[in-house]
Amino acid sequence: MKKFLIGFYVFTTLLVRLISVDKALAASPGTFDCAAPGQGACRVVRQSCNPGTKPDDSVCSSIGNDYLKCNNTLDVPCIPDVQPNTADCFIYNGTVCKAKNVACQQGYKEPCSGRSLANCVQTGAACVFENSNTTDCVFYPQSNSCQPTNSDCRPGYKAVCTSCPATGVSCVPDDQGPGPTIPVYDPECSGFDPEGHTGFTGVKTALGCLPTDPQDFVNVALPWAIFLGAGIAFLLGVFGAGMIVLSAGNPEKMQAGKEMITSAIAGTIIIVFAVFLLDFIGVKVLKLFTF
Repeated sequence: MKKFLIGFYVFTTLLVRLISVDKALAASPGTFDCAAPGQGACRVVRQSCNPGTKPDDSVCSSIGNDYLKCNNTLDVPCIPDVQPNTADCFIYNGTVCKAKNVACQQGYKEPCSGRSLANCVQTGAACVFENSNTTDCVFYPQSNSCQPTNSDCRPGYKAVCTSCPATGVSCVPDDQGPGPTIPVYDPECSGFDPEGHTGFTGVKTALGCLPTDPQDFVNVALPWAIFLGAGIAFLLGVFGAGMIVLSAGNPEKMQAGKEMITSAIAGTIIIVFAVFLLDFIGVKVLKLFTF
């Protein structure tokens, strides 16, 4: 019986060693093997994982000291190799670089978009910090405090850390700003002529935005002057007609009303004639300004 037990032990040991040697020679594509070389700890001894995958170490380590089970754990499928805050880059459809197995933390983005095809294929590429008004928080033993890092706060915001570690923490409004500012008066303004044709730069006045350039000033002021003159002439004509109606046969009042109507008509004719001359000489002949 003793010889039988010794022989069984020797046979089992040789069988385990043969299995270990045989296992160490190969692993099927996309898989890994466990073994306990020299009856040591059970671990991964051979792997043929595809790009973007890795052996699952926990499968072998969980077996413990069961050497037979360890050495017979063969062709275990690999798992995706997704590292924290990384992504895998690959060429999609032969035309564009895309990301897979994305494990980017908050405040980060995948690093593959925009890469050239020649620089695309990569496993475990580090995610890129995203411009997103955020900050990361890390603990500094030297100061025994939680401090912000990789801060990308917009103006008017500040980085504040209350717990560590943390990634992509939103910046908070900065209430300790410089306070209200006094608006500075800017006399410059811009506008267009009455017909909306010519833009100009001028100064702000009680009458609106008036141009500083002489030609622009004429373009803006002259049409308003013509309209104002025509309006005054019309009002004078109406007032003269009213004097005649209300004269009650008084020759002096009737004569004054007629003279006022005559003056209004004459003024209107002069304005029309002046506009014609300005348009013909100033615009069409000399091209001094638009009208």
